Amino acid sequence: MPYDDPIVEDVRDAREKLFKKYDFDLKKFLKHIREEDKKHPESIAKDIKPIKKLPDSLKPQ
Repeated sequence: MPYDDPIVEDVRDAREKLFKKYDFDLKKFLKHIREEDKKHPESIAKDIKPIKKLPDSLKPQ
């Protein structure tokens, strides 16, 4: 039996519309995101550095 949830459906519809705008091409979508990011230098995400090694507490068991 499928699970019907209006919030899940809204998210799926929004995702569909967004990716349709970029012809379902992830490269086009990411290019757009990078261009938008450059317009907002105040973004705190720029200060986040990727981790080189996963801490032991986060490693899969």
